[in-house]
Amino acid sequence: AAAARTARPDAGLGRRGAARSCADRVEGLASVHVTGRVLALREKTISTASGQKTLVEGELADETGRAPVSAWEPDRFSAVKEGNVIRVKGAYVRSFRGIPQVNFGQYATIEVLPETAMPSAAELDQPALMHLGKLESRGGAQGIAVEGVVLEVKKGSGLIFRCGQEGCNRVLQKMECRLHGKQKGHPDLRIKAVLDDGYGVATFFANREATEKLLGKTLAQCQEMARDAMTVDVIQDESIAQLTYRRGVVTGNAGRDESGGAIVGTGRALTGQPTSDTDGGGRRGPGA
Repeated sequence: AAAARTARPDAGLGRRGAARSCADRVEGLASVHVTGRVLALREKTISTASGQKTLVEGELADETGRAPVSAWEPDRFSAVKEGNVIRVKGAYVRSFRGIPQVNFGQYATIEVLPETAMPSAAELDQPALMHLGKLESRGGAQGIAVEGVVLEVKKGSGLIFRCGQEGCNRVLQKMECRLHGKQKGHPDLRIKAVLDDGYGVATFFANREATEKLLGKTLAQCQEMARDAMTVDVIQDESIAQLTYRRGVVTGNAGRDESGGAIVGTGRALTGQPTSDTDGGGRRGPGA
């Protein structure tokens, strides 16, 4: 893992046309200038009221953190490749799924800079350590790590079943989908838990991969346990016993849902060991 790196100080907070770091994104900002390395870049086709549209989505990173980016004019990225360092002028910030996103409108300009202008992609891809108070003030962030204690494992954790209808994937309640009615469903694992880091409280979500690692059991093993006990509740009970009051580091993307702050865990989601102290400002930390 890369060594810890101190974040650059905030620049021009609250002004139009100001230089911003990737972590310093606030909903509603206009004429934003940002410099970073492109960690990911892909085209996506979506359906709109006026027909099919193609946009570019990706991820930009600097020493302070990572930022999701998007643009409705793919041709403007023809000279940009993953790994390039770019300087964008005239972008604006809008939130999508609770995370502030840098958008490149028709007036934005993109300049490819020398490779030496920014640390390597491997170094920038490490999660940035932050506390929940800082995340709340920023409105969310991508590729972060938060150290805290699990206060509660919520109902609906453990072994669940999802709707099998194409494009749905909703969690079934008593084997019923609220849109498609009675379903056979397909099994899955997840954790919904409350994390407290001393600065704030947030719900974090772990997908099947992360839940298997947290519990030390595969989906097939959990299904076998549920069959032997004749109830799926046994997996939720196992999750509560293993995770409640456990201290560790959650890595993932932070945004907001209907109940407040939320972190969608990626990879391992919750490590067993705390990291070194962090001031919450977005320093690079060890991979989790």
